[in-house]
Amino acid sequence: MDKNRPKIVVSSCLNGENVRYDGKPVDDFLARDLSKYVDTISVCPEVSIGLPVPREPIIVVRKNDSIKIVNPKTQEDFTERLDEFSKTFIKNLKDVDGFLLKSKSPSCGVSRTKTYKNENGTGFLYRRYGIFAKNIKNTFKYYPVEDELRLKNPNRLLWFLFRIFTFSKLKSIKDIEELKRFHKKHEDLFSLLGKAYLKRAEKILSKETDFKEIKNRYIENFLKSSYKLPSSKRLRKSLYKTLQEKKFSDIIPKPVLEMVEKHHKEAQEDFKETS
Repeated sequence: MDKNRPKIVVSSCLNGENVRYDGKPVDDFLARDLSKYVDTISVCPEVSIGLPVPREPIIVVRKNDSIKIVNPKTQEDFTERLDEFSKTFIKNLKDVDGFLLKSKSPSCGVSRTKTYKNENGTGFLYRRYGIFAKNIKNTFKYYPVEDELRLKNPNRLLWFLFRIFTFSKLKSIKDIEELKRFHKKHEDLFSLLGKAYLKRAEKILSKETDFKEIKNRYIENFLKSSYKLPSSKRLRKSLYKTLQEKKFSDIIPKPVLEMVEKHHKEAQEDFKETS
């Protein structure tokens, strides 16, 4: 892997691997196109614990304030195996910049995984995380973690790319002067994170302490401040205007920006057609 490129964990099915429960392939434009500019680590927790392809679906069940992963037909419980795999995978994961996971999955879903009251799949409660994604979110707090459905929103897609490429770039910086130059050069872009972010960043950069500590605090400030997508009003005023002015271009490769612009235009056309 190229140490100068972002490294992201991607659900194996989004990477074109035939691992889904129904045995059907997934053609995800983002995982396919982005793989030319980032290094990926594929993972399918369900196949990794020995489940076959195809296989019977499994579901998330909430019982007594705890989460279980079961086969609704047989009530076979896979919770311990999936949880153990997740923790082992995370323990062995080094130097990662983000996660692109499969939506709705009982293991990988980031926000739309159905949770039920009963082991037979009745009593729908809400949509939330899969068990693997939950372990990822708990361990890699504030890291970029998305699924492919959430990234159909062009603004969220651009924000995700901005975060993973900036995070990777920041980790590669070697000394305080280089970090100060990077911050100064992209100050207008970082203003999207808010005035409080800029004030904290400048305060961190003014400290005369160990560079490693300064860099870690600067990165932490970036991850926390960019964790949430800016408000729609700020996005309309700033994000795509900034993209069109190519202020992202020193951080995100130009072909990736062109991919985002194309997706944005297609999304706008789809909106017009359905209005």
